[in-house]
Amino acid sequence: MRLFLSLATVLLAVGGVQAADFAATKGSGLIDHDFGGAYGGLQVGGAWGAVQLGVNPSVSVATNAVFGGAHLGYTVVTGHVAAGVEADVNGASASGRFVYGALPGSYAQNLFGSADARLGWVSGQAMVFALAGYAWTTLEGRYAGADSSAVRSGYVVGGGLDYALTDQFSWRLEYRYYDFGRQDFGIAPFSARIADNILRAGVSYRFGGF
Repeated sequence: MRLFLSLATVLLAVGGVQAADFAATKGSGLIDHDFGGAYGGLQVGGAWGAVQLGVNPSVSVATNAVFGGAHLGYTVVTGHVAAGVEADVNGASASGRFVYGALPGSYAQNLFGSADARLGWVSGQAMVFALAGYAWTTLEGRYAGADSSAVRSGYVVGGGLDYALTDQFSWRLEYRYYDFGRQDFGIAPFSARIADNILRAGVSYRFGGF
């Protein structure tokens, strides 16, 4: 996590050298920033929610966590309309302990990522966008002395704002909802309903079209 924060700070410092002149040129909103082409960057954020363990009865385990990761994407802009694809991967601190049926257990969700399609609207330095796509996560469970792990697929939907600082650098703020359905860990009666709400901020560097 410290590495992601340090890299984001360096990227911001480099981009800030040009930010004042860039804002003076495009701050009026009369000139749309070119968000087109390939880009990559880093993000950090927080997740909140709960994992529902078992069926009848069920136990709720909080999944509040912090995370950091990297993203890579490509955008095509036609007029004010932007469309593109993006993939990302994240490391998270989501974990919890619980007691179910008088027996102790634990749960962890350490990695997650997605590949999504994005549709946006560009005005001046800003681009608002919606996204939807495929998502995956790694899961680890321990219950009654037995261990289990799985890679679970699901979907992600959300939206956010990209704001250009210079011709190459932009900041972003996003909300995402991930749903991975119910995972049977193979340890009766341990199954889990997995869904995550995520708010994240990031910085991107645009390589341009090719």
